This record gives sequence, C-alpha cells and structure tokens, in this order.
Amino acid sequence: GSTTDARGFAGEWVDAAPPEDYVIVNTGILLEHMTNGLIPIGWHRVVADADQPGERLSVVQFCHPTPSTVLAPAPSTVTADRPCRFSAVGAEDRLEQVIWEINMVGDARRVED
Repeated sequence: GSTTDARGFAGEWVDAAPPEDYVIVNTGILLEHMTNGLIPIGWHRVVADADQPGERLSVVQFCHPTPSTVLAPAPSTVTADRPCRFSAVGAEDRLEQVIWEINMVGDARRVED
C-alpha cells in the first residue's frame, strides 16, 4: 500500500486520503497561472509502505494545452485587490519550466520537506 500526502497551507505534509465516495483532483501549475493564483498548485507526494510487497505502479494523466496556446490569467481573476501575478507565456515554454521544476531534467530542484 501507499499513502498520498498533500502540502498544507503552513508547508507541512498532511494525509490526503479522500472521504468515502470522493476523489482528489490534483491541480497543477498551469491552472494556477490561468487563475492568477486563485487555484493554487496541488503539491503532493506518494509514500510507499516500507513493507509493501512487489513493485509500485503509478498511473498519471496530464492535460496540457497545445504548445502554441498563450497562457495568461483570466481577466476575471485580476482585480485592484488581486493584481496580475503571472505574465502571458506560451504553453510550450511554461511546460518546459514545469518539467525543470519537478526535476525531470538536468539539475532541477525538488520540493523538500
């Protein structure tokens, strides 16, 4: 077995087990960008039990816009009280940055405890 932890508001890891008959939808960096931060990144980790028999298999599904799509905060998310936090950027460029940030290439950083 394994557990999924989510990063809490204070930066701590908390158990992210959903209540019965519910699921957890993990949000990503692109959604945070397009909502001007109203929907934050869902930082998470999966922790395998030390005594788990056999191999662990993870199945993930990512949804991304076409590379030529320009990402920018939706106008309705930018107000006098909530100024624009993100510049317009091409989806391909933002995805390359995301891949670097989650340590899938080069000497990228990882989210640490």
